[in-house]
Amino acid sequence: MHATVYRHTEMTANVAVLCSGDKPTRVGHDSPQTATLGQVLVAANAMRNLGFGLVVGGVIAAGVYYAFVISPEETVHSPAYYLGLAVVLGVSIALLLGMILSVVTLARLDDSGHS
Repeated sequence: MHATVYRHTEMTANVAVLCSGDKPTRVGHDSPQTATLGQVLVAANAMRNLGFGLVVGGVIAAGVYYAFVISPEETVHSPAYYLGLAVVLGVSIALLLGMILSVVTLARLDDSGHS
């Protein structure tokens, strides 16, 4: 059986990996290294998560706007006022959901890096 040892750089640590066949096996961790903000955002899939959050936030905001402004016969204030509130609601949901998904992604990466 032929085995090769090489260094694999991850976001949080250098890991020595022993390869025998097709399955790499971790054999140890070195000292942690600092990642740049750009590397963290790429690793967290931040743009994909933000896009998903924008879609969900937009759908929820459109649904709320329809239910409270378009569907009822009368509204207390101008529909433009409610449209502004719907935009704020949609952006807030998008940012919150994007942040939560990015944190979950980073937590999963951290768990897989220490197994």
